[in-house]
Amino acid sequence: MRRSSFYCTAMIACSALLMPLRGNACTYFAVSTNDGEHVIARSLEFGTESDGSSLKTNFMTVPRGQPHTSRTDARIPPVTWTNRLGYFGPVHGKGTIFSEGMNEEGVSIAALWLNDGVYPEPVVDTENLSNADLVPWVLGQFDSARSAVEALKNVHVSQHMTSLGIPLPLHWSVADKTGVSYVVEYIDGKLVVTDNSDLRVMTNSPRIEWQRRNLSEFKSNYPQLDSSSPQRNPEFLSGLPGSVSSPSRFLRIAIQRDLLGNVKDVATALNTAIHLLNSVDYVPGVPFLEGRGVSSGPQQTSWITVIDPHNLHYYFRTQDSMNVHQVDLTRLDFSEGAATTSFNPYGGTTFIDVTAKAIGP
Repeated sequence: MRRSSFYCTAMIACSALLMPLRGNACTYFAVSTNDGEHVIARSLEFGTESDGSSLKTNFMTVPRGQPHTSRTDARIPPVTWTNRLGYFGPVHGKGTIFSEGMNEEGVSIAALWLNDGVYPEPVVDTENLSNADLVPWVLGQFDSARSAVEALKNVHVSQHMTSLGIPLPLHWSVADKTGVSYVVEYIDGKLVVTDNSDLRVMTNSPRIEWQRRNLSEFKSNYPQLDSSSPQRNPEFLSGLPGSVSSPSRFLRIAIQRDLLGNVKDVATALNTAIHLLNSVDYVPGVPFLEGRGVSSGPQQTSWITVIDPHNLHYYFRTQDSMNVHQVDLTRLDFSEGAATTSFNPYGGTTFIDVTAKAIGP
């Protein structure tokens, strides 16, 4: 009876949340190793461009000493800053709208879509930081997740039109190599910071507080899928949600990740993270959701990334190439005065021909 009641409640909740769930989608989580290290994985889902291609993306290297001015509306004074730290990550639009990134101290931040967010109104008597600039603001200045979220309490963040032609309703996960992970949201015009270090999973709407509570309720109704339950019996993963909605993806990742537990090393964590990301992949052309980005195209998983904050390695694969690519941040030139560089990640090798191995010597 309890399980039926939960399903009824879940269906009602999903129906009521249908409108806010019609948006762009992303999934974020961490996988830990037995020796206390971890990797951070993320997928980016967005509407295709007008020509059917994936969201235009470049991976950018930004050195120390670069000056920045937040992009705000006319007559709204912007926050300005100069990079103390170098960083690397994917950018979009005509300018440099970072959707995520990692700096040379292993601090990372990921921006995910959140229709539930309501930002403070822009003000003309103080400096404003556009929410679209929060990622580079964090990466360029802070060597820990805690220092970044503490500094946010003294900054006026507001929402502005972007070079994508739309305002971005976002929330963020800020993490570092210690395993600390915070979710930053603006709810009813106020900053809300949630310590998510115990879970380290995030998707989209509803807000993280609701998602965490929903996970707890789900586990109480399906103890066979709770890794800490004496009734654990994950055979066939019976009861695990399979849709592409934000609550379903949150449950699917959190349950599977917790059932597998910690893994033996970073290489295994990387492999595991990619397998988990595959379980929430949007097959191009299948999900067709309202409010789907900058064009009328269907949604797809444009790319995935896995960040290794301990070794400063950045991994990615794209919609058009399932091969995994690596960028070693320790080899990038972040020195002051170095050039800002970027590259297009798309168009990689679709497959690797190993016919020669089959032919033999």
